[in-house]
Amino acid sequence: MFESFIATNHRTPQFKITVITKDNRQKDITTLVNERFINLSLADNRGFEADMIDLELSDHDGKLALPPRNAVITVAIGWQGAPLIDKGRYLVDEVQFSGAPDKVNIRARSADLKGSLSEQKERSFHHIKLSALVEQIAKENKLNALVGAIYRNQVIDHIDQTNESDINLLTRLSERYDAIATVKNETLLFIPTGTGETGSGKPIPPFQITRQSGDNYQFSIAESDNYKAVRAYWHDTNTGKRGEVLFDANTKIIRKQRMTKGRTLKNGTVKGRRLSKKAYRVLEQPKPIETDSAQIKTLRHTYSTESSAINGAKSAFNKIKRGVATFSLTLANGEPELIPETPVVLSGFKPMIDGAGWIVSRVTHNISDGGFTTALELELDINSEG
Repeated sequence: MFESFIATNHRTPQFKITVITKDNRQKDITTLVNERFINLSLADNRGFEADMIDLELSDHDGKLALPPRNAVITVAIGWQGAPLIDKGRYLVDEVQFSGAPDKVNIRARSADLKGSLSEQKERSFHHIKLSALVEQIAKENKLNALVGAIYRNQVIDHIDQTNESDINLLTRLSERYDAIATVKNETLLFIPTGTGETGSGKPIPPFQITRQSGDNYQFSIAESDNYKAVRAYWHDTNTGKRGEVLFDANTKIIRKQRMTKGRTLKNGTVKGRRLSKKAYRVLEQPKPIETDSAQIKTLRHTYSTESSAINGAKSAFNKIKRGVATFSLTLANGEPELIPETPVVLSGFKPMIDGAGWIVSRVTHNISDGGFTTALELELDINSEG
């Protein structure tokens, strides 16, 4: 299969593919696939965009049976002589037969995003911790849950799920809190975006990439479309209060505590006042926002509280900062361990590229007779000191 590649390289790509039978047993079909192998592509995405596998096989003798839709397969990839990296379970949802020459294309998507997560529901949540809401949805869908530490004490005053799937609801919440909501290995994750950490909060070791590492690369910067601030409106229907929140690079979120009312004595003095256990958040603006109105992004959604408007504005501003510059690169030698959210250190390009911090937003592995490559899409790491 890899004869031409082996002739000029000392490393040989390797993969393992198994089928999960109806009685939940694994059947290794790697040998069968190897005999007919043309190409394997695996896309590892962030959020609820399903991870996807494309497998292309030769049917030169007409004896290759078409796999049934909804068949479950597992895939592991890597290099010969090293442990293979498990890439999860996938459901076959598309099969194509074409020619000449005759070949079969099998497309499968992450099995974790199928089923009840996509069913529409009608309900409301009131005064619930964000972590409790995520855990409830996970339990209803027979998943484990892992919520980032910074979200565990966040309280949602009210949110409606109106004729909406759990995936859509979680996507809305992830946009509000600048989070990644996804399912990996039967676990519902709700973790911060672009922090370079695993779901459990452990730092992911940075990956070093030099100019010599890749076959091709592309850097782009979109300063002309770069908003400098974000505006969010809020309207509390219980009190009738309205307001707006402006968020830019100088804005800071400060936590404060109110004093309790205490009790008033007959002589008019007040006793028993103390700091409330419940903190509230306000914005502090060390420097005035001097941005032209054309460079202020106004969010369409009107939030129900000032606190949720602060979350929404901060999340939108962080997303804008990450998208100012992008970098894509294809590694000549595939790196099966690379996953979205991996911090990357670049060197040998331009000073402004090497000096910035980067985070992997999408990974595409490709194995063929030409070898094993990994294509990366990177965005700015807004938490980096670079």
